[in-house]
This record gives sequence, C-alpha cells and structure tokens, in this order.
Amino acid sequence: MTESALPAQRTILLRHFVVGFCIEEHELTELRGGQDQAQRDELKTAADPARFPLTAQALPGMLNTAAEDRFELGVHLMLSGIAGTPAVSKSMVTVRRPDESNQPADQ
Repeated sequence: MTESALPAQRTILLRHFVVGFCIEEHELTELRGGQDQAQRDELKTAADPARFPLTAQALPGMLNTAAEDRFELGVHLMLSGIAGTPAVSKSMVTVRRPDESNQPADQ
C-alpha cells in the first residue's frame, strides 16, 4: 500500500466502525430485552474487572448512554484521529502476502 492509498483505507476504517457499531447496537438491544440469560452471563464474564478492568469500567456507561451519543462520540474520535494522523511510517505501508509470515514484501 502506498501513501496515496491511505484516504481509501481511512474510509474503509470508518465504514468498519459504522458496521461494527450497528452490529453491537443490535446485540445490546437484544440484551436489554432480557430474553437471553446466557447472553447476559457472557457479558458479565467478559466484563470481569480482574481480567478486563477497562471493559468493566466502560460497560455501565455504554449500557446507560444513548446509542446516538455513543455513535457520535465514536465518529468524532475516528475523524479526529484521521485528521491528526502524522506522516505514515514505513511499517504502515508495508504490504505482506498471506503466505509470508511477518516478512515484509520488500525482503
């Protein structure tokens, strides 16, 4: 990938955020509906403060904040990060083929 390909990559990254957010929101809607005890138990396990302290800390805010507000914050953070991205390092533009385990394409 060349530096000229970065705008397209940034667009794809933002699209992945949007799609992922929609999938997550769908799951949260089902979870809030209280119809799947196994799903709630899985969430509690995932939010174990001993194993995942940041997830446990963020979960109450995520569950108690409107989806629109969370989406707006996420898009704002993504766009701020994209706008503030410094010059690209060589490691960011090195292309690796699937059959090359961690060997840069130029070696």
